[in-house]
Amino acid sequence: MANAKGFPISRMGNVCDVRDGTHDSPKYVSEDGCPLVTSKNLSGGSVDLSNVSYISEADYEQINRRSKVTEKTLPCR
Repeated sequence: MANAKGFPISRMGNVCDVRDGTHDSPKYVSEDGCPLVTSKNLSGGSVDLSNVSYISEADYEQINRRSKVTEKTLPCR
């Protein structure tokens, strides 16, 4: 099964884990930063990146260490 762009469709649990993220709001940067996907980006069983916020690579690494994100996730950039 695929979507309109031809990408495969899968259950969220097959491609990601929901983790406890930062409890402090990171400083947002321009689009050359790392995308910070949050619950606001989840809608109707899909991930909507049209309004994603970006954070610095340093903040990304700090959040990533705390949340212990697995290999299923996309790397920064």
